[in-house]
Amino acid sequence: MDEIMVADAQASPSHVTEIGGAAAAEAGTGGATTFAVLSADERQALRATLAAAHPDTVPELIGGETVGEMIASLETAKAAYQRTVERTKAALPVAAGGGGRPVGVDARTLSPVAKISMGLKTQ
Repeated sequence: MDEIMVADAQASPSHVTEIGGAAAAEAGTGGATTFAVLSADERQALRATLAAAHPDTVPELIGGETVGEMIASLETAKAAYQRTVERTKAALPVAAGGGGRPVGVDARTLSPVAKISMGLKTQ
């Protein structure tokens, strides 16, 4: 097998071996995480991309002026999403079909006082 040669004009391979973090945020941005503020269109495109890549976030909470700020906001957006999921799971279940309808009662088995009480409750 032939050896791979890196030409002088080519960029040297990255020394970063981990996935994520500041180095990954910086990759391909030309230093935008540190030096440049994104335009409104770029922020919107990045926000949409990050929301699609991280469905476990609240998209409205992804924000910032730079790539780094937007990536950092993912933590807050994920935490808010998790709190929402936990609250939803903890909520009391709602009966399907409208629940809470009165159960039919055989009036022949009720005492006269119970019949009057039941009649007053329906009014």
